[in-house]
Amino acid sequence: MSLLQATLPLYKFKIHIQACSPIEFYNFPGIALRGGFGWMLKQQTCLEKGLQTCKECQFIQYCPYASIFESHNLGNAGIMKEATNFPHPFVLAPVLQWPGIVQPGESFIVYLSIFGEAIKYFHFFIKALKSLGQKGIGKKGGKYIITGIQNYNSDEILYTEKEGYKSKEIEGLFIPNTKVDSLNIQFITPCEIKHNGMIIQRPTVEVLVKNILRKYKIISNIYADNFVLYNEDGINYDSIEVVDVNTQWYATDRRSKRQNRVMKIQGFTGSMTVKGDVTKLYSILKIGEIIHIGKHTSFGCGLLQVTKN
Repeated sequence: MSLLQATLPLYKFKIHIQACSPIEFYNFPGIALRGGFGWMLKQQTCLEKGLQTCKECQFIQYCPYASIFESHNLGNAGIMKEATNFPHPFVLAPVLQWPGIVQPGESFIVYLSIFGEAIKYFHFFIKALKSLGQKGIGKKGGKYIITGIQNYNSDEILYTEKEGYKSKEIEGLFIPNTKVDSLNIQFITPCEIKHNGMIIQRPTVEVLVKNILRKYKIISNIYADNFVLYNEDGINYDSIEVVDVNTQWYATDRRSKRQNRVMKIQGFTGSMTVKGDVTKLYSILKIGEIIHIGKHTSFGCGLLQVTKN
């Protein structure tokens, strides 16, 4: 039985992408991927393209684009009542060096996370990403193909370019309840976390846990029927030793056309190794692998990977 079955189902996929023509990313690649994905998804699913906003549309509650990419607060959730938009029910995170150029024949990985009932739109996600590859992405419209899709949690192959979709069942996050005494945490894309009103330059275990649980509570209230069960009970911070922390800082700017302002993408990357009584910590970090940590996660920021040593 999954430890998360009673709260919010979480899904993550490893998408293998191969460049057909040079793909150039002049800054953090999640910016170009998210923008291109949103545009393509709207082209494929929107029934009222002439409207100013999705809120004017009679189909808003049934539209994949509005549900996935706009996430409007329609006033039917018991949290974030003043917010215009909710956190998106997905994360797209390309993993490759930036700035840089992906040459024809070279491959890279895009991680796709989906929360709760948004999994019903899985094929819309993939269709939009495949169509974006045909149209082109990046500074010069580089084209790509999706060569394969794996379930991140089980490594099951769900799709190949030659065979198409191989499985109809999609397995969510499952965390075995086994003892863990040492962990390595990789912070792969920029992680911007505030603690006590200040942006932190180096992560601590307690800050990571609080950030993950806070976000998980919010999205569980929005996208799940049951209240979140996870908390800090069972974590003895005094018994957890931070063996090593090695981080760097990254920052870039992006212009938001919708908000007509410049937004900063920034955060730490690097690694952390901890040991001690980390069994409960491992479970929480596995949630963090899927929902990401910190700000700008919809651009792929806050991607972490945790492994047992």
